[in-house]
Amino acid sequence: MCLPSLFSLLDALLKMPFDAIFDQINCLEPIKKGLLDPASPCHRCFDLVQCFEKNAFDTMEAYHQAFPDIDFDGIHDAALLWANTVAR
Repeated sequence: MCLPSLFSLLDALLKMPFDAIFDQINCLEPIKKGLLDPASPCHRCFDLVQCFEKNAFDTMEAYHQAFPDIDFDGIHDAALLWANTVAR
């Protein structure tokens, strides 16, 4: 989930559509395809990362139901703690 997280806010920071970012940066084709193809596991992680960022609890709950062994609450808490630390 680390790699998708690195890309998750680039569209907002660069003020451009997400897929257009890849015309501006050098990125390996498997990473680009993984982030842009909705069927790829990487894209699902990217979607989950965005759910954390947007506090989209309904979607996070659907992921939690699909993957009950993952500690989504712990991940969410750690992400909030990290963001709070960075913002200081």
